[in-house]
Amino acid sequence: MIPYPTTPGEYRHNMLTARRWMHVCLDAGEYEEAKRLLAKAARCARIADEIEQERKAAA
Repeated sequence: MIPYPTTPGEYRHNMLTARRWMHVCLDAGEYEEAKRLLAKAARCARIADEIEQERKAAA
């Protein structure tokens, strides 16, 4: 994952990485970790959407 994302694309990359690991955790029975990763993926998607909206509003 990108440690300090600054663009919507980097946040989406982190979202997809978190979702990928979430599925690995689900397969391994690590449900608490999977829930944490799901929350992280949702947070990254929300931030990416917010950045895109801000850029559209500024343009």
